Amino acid sequence: PLERGSGEDPYQLQRELQEMMGRLVGIFRVDGDLQEAIGEIAKLRARMPNLSVTGGRVYNPGWNLVFEIRNLLIVSEAITRLALQRTESRGAHSRTDFPKTDPEWGRRNNIARRGKDGMEVTL
Repeated sequence: PLERGSGEDPYQLQRELQEMMGRLVGIFRVDGDLQEAIGEIAKLRARMPNLSVTGGRVYNPGWNLVFEIRNLLIVSEAITRLALQRTESRGAHSRTDFPKTDPEWGRRNNIARRGKDGMEVTL
């Protein structure tokens, strides 16, 4: 990113991710929005190789943000995929298409991890 010369502003990518997550994976969630969010995260991830920052590595928040965005995208995808799988509402996870709490979900652990072919979600 430091040697690219020109490219995309990491702060803009971060703002777009934050706005999209708030709009599609916010407090009240629904299947269609979560599906759309997964696609949007993939589009944002595809822009990562174009990120560019000026200056050096020392005391450069833009340089640090390039690496933070990678992690923000990973966490955003994990949250979205797990929310999509959880077909109930419980605590801060509110699905308007599944408004009731399901006792069966209370006995499950949900796991998201990066696999060789992308994010893997297990229930």
